[in-house]
Amino acid sequence: MARGNAKEKGARSSGEVVVVSAGRPLLRFDSQRWLGADRARRRKALARVPRHLRRRRQASTITLRVDRRALSRRVTDAARGGGGRVPLPVRAVAASTRLPIVRQRLRNNCETAALEMLLAGRGRRISQSRLQGELARSEPVDPVGGGTSAMVWGDPDRGFVGRPDGGGPAGGYGVYERPMAALARRHGARPTRSRGARPAAIYAELLAGRPVMTWIGLSDGPYVRWRTREGRPVTGNFGEHTVVLTGLRGNRLAVNDPLDGRRKTWTKRKFELMWRRLGRRALSLH
Repeated sequence: MARGNAKEKGARSSGEVVVVSAGRPLLRFDSQRWLGADRARRRKALARVPRHLRRRRQASTITLRVDRRALSRRVTDAARGGGGRVPLPVRAVAASTRLPIVRQRLRNNCETAALEMLLAGRGRRISQSRLQGELARSEPVDPVGGGTSAMVWGDPDRGFVGRPDGGGPAGGYGVYERPMAALARRHGARPTRSRGARPAAIYAELLAGRPVMTWIGLSDGPYVRWRTREGRPVTGNFGEHTVVLTGLRGNRLAVNDPLDGRRKTWTKRKFELMWRRLGRRALSLH
């Protein structure tokens, strides 16, 4: 009943249903024979379709699961209509992207080390040292004022706060997704940033073959409150850190951690706990 490796031209006029994958013919069915077949024969014909497919996109490998039940319904509908093209119904179930692993050179420059990895995945090799030098900064470098309630410091939504190499009365803090997106655009990337995102949105990015830079809290505090020079209140978690998620399979996430320059595997639960501590911030490149 099924035929492969046949020419696609004239599928509808000949009463054939052509199953296509990535724009290429995969199988062909005669409409009348398909409609006259029982369920067992249809299942046998569709058994020629693999349950999983792998597709490569730049440095990413995406695993797709074929929905054979949906395919059977599509072929039936097309056969009743006299034939035609039927796209293979698939959904991404796993993905991995091979990025270079980068270890941060300074105590507090995890963000630019993470961005170096993201940019490398897009074919742009820009060192973390250069990125740190180009990154906007938010003054004052060191907090001023007496006590935490009256303390004035920088705004991580506008630029890097504190000292990248530590030192000073408060050391350093870091920077959030908005200035990092501006820095990525400076190097020709098209960033998408989010705050308060749902985990499903992050996992969808990964399954599309796009690594995601995420802000996490390695610890639940200590939390410190201050105000910017403009008077905006800021609550900072001094466990602030960034990592790059590079893949997803089941309940496991592949992670590039610039803190020690190692590839790691985390559960979704572990990641989501730490991610909530920093407001569920993320950055990906399109």
